[in-house]
Amino acid sequence: MAIEVERWPDGTINFLRATFCTRAHAAEWLTNSLPEPQPPVDVRWSIRDRLFDFGFALLLFLIVALAMLGVYSLMRFLGAWD
Repeated sequence: MAIEVERWPDGTINFLRATFCTRAHAAEWLTNSLPEPQPPVDVRWSIRDRLFDFGFALLLFLIVALAMLGVYSLMRFLGAWD
Protein backbone atom coordinates (compact mmCIF):
# COMPACT_ATOMS: atom_id res chain seq x y z
CA MET A 1 0.00 0.00 0.00
CA ALA A 2 1.35 3.41 -0.91
CA ILE A 3 0.39 6.79 0.52
CA GLU A 4 1.10 10.20 -0.94
CA VAL A 5 0.64 13.26 1.27
CA GLU A 6 0.53 16.76 -0.19
CA ARG A 7 1.04 19.83 1.97
CA TRP A 8 1.58 23.51 1.36
CA PRO A 9 3.44 24.94 4.36
CA ASP A 10 4.80 28.09 2.73
CA GLY A 11 2.88 28.26 -0.54
CA THR A 12 5.01 25.63 -2.28
CA ILE A 13 3.79 22.10 -2.80
CA ASN A 14 5.65 19.39 -0.91
CA PHE A 15 4.97 15.73 -1.58
CA LEU A 16 5.71 12.94 0.82
CA ARG A 17 5.50 9.37 -0.43
CA ALA A 18 5.59 6.29 1.74
CA THR A 19 4.99 2.58 1.09
CA PHE A 20 3.60 0.22 3.69
CA CYS A 21 2.96 -3.51 3.87
CA THR A 22 -0.47 -3.25 5.53
CA ARG A 23 -3.17 -0.68 6.18
CA ALA A 24 -2.64 -1.03 9.91
CA HIS A 25 1.00 -0.05 9.52
CA ALA A 26 0.00 2.96 7.40
CA ALA A 27 -2.61 4.03 9.97
CA GLU A 28 -0.03 3.77 12.76
CA TRP A 29 2.43 5.89 10.77
CA LEU A 30 -0.22 8.55 10.07
CA THR A 31 -1.04 8.94 13.79
CA ASN A 32 2.42 10.46 14.33
CA SER A 33 3.43 13.89 13.08
CA LEU A 34 4.70 14.03 9.51
CA PRO A 35 8.43 14.48 8.94
CA GLU A 36 9.69 17.83 7.73
CA PRO A 37 9.93 18.17 3.94
CA GLN A 38 13.34 17.91 2.34
CA PRO A 39 14.70 21.12 0.81
CA PRO A 40 14.61 21.21 -2.99
CA VAL A 41 17.76 20.16 -4.78
CA ASP A 42 18.98 21.85 -7.95
CA VAL A 43 19.42 19.46 -10.85
CA ARG A 44 22.56 20.03 -12.88
CA TRP A 45 22.43 18.77 -16.48
CA SER A 46 25.75 17.54 -17.79
CA ILE A 47 26.81 17.79 -21.42
CA ARG A 48 26.40 14.01 -21.64
CA ASP A 49 22.75 14.30 -20.54
CA ARG A 50 22.09 17.02 -23.10
CA LEU A 51 23.73 15.01 -25.89
CA PHE A 52 21.66 11.96 -24.96
CA ASP A 53 18.45 14.02 -25.02
CA PHE A 54 19.37 15.51 -28.40
CA GLY A 55 20.20 12.07 -29.82
CA PHE A 56 16.96 10.61 -28.50
CA ALA A 57 14.90 13.45 -30.00
CA LEU A 58 16.73 13.03 -33.32
CA LEU A 59 16.04 9.29 -33.28
CA LEU A 60 12.34 9.86 -32.59
CA PHE A 61 12.17 12.39 -35.44
CA LEU A 62 13.87 9.91 -37.78
CA ILE A 63 11.43 7.13 -36.83
CA VAL A 64 8.42 9.39 -37.44
CA ALA A 65 9.84 10.59 -40.77
CA LEU A 66 10.51 7.04 -41.95
CA ALA A 67 7.04 5.93 -40.85
CA MET A 68 5.47 8.77 -42.84
CA LEU A 69 7.59 7.86 -45.86
CA GLY A 70 6.46 4.25 -45.51
CA VAL A 71 2.79 5.23 -45.38
CA TYR A 72 3.24 7.47 -48.43
CA SER A 73 5.02 4.68 -50.34
CA LEU A 74 2.32 2.16 -49.41
CA MET A 75 -0.44 4.51 -50.58
CA ARG A 76 1.38 5.08 -53.89
CA PHE A 77 1.85 1.33 -54.28
CA LEU A 78 -1.83 0.66 -53.63
CA GLY A 79 -2.82 3.35 -56.16
CA ALA A 80 -4.40 5.84 -53.78
CA TRP A 81 -2.36 8.75 -55.18
CA ASP A 82 -2.05 8.43 -58.95
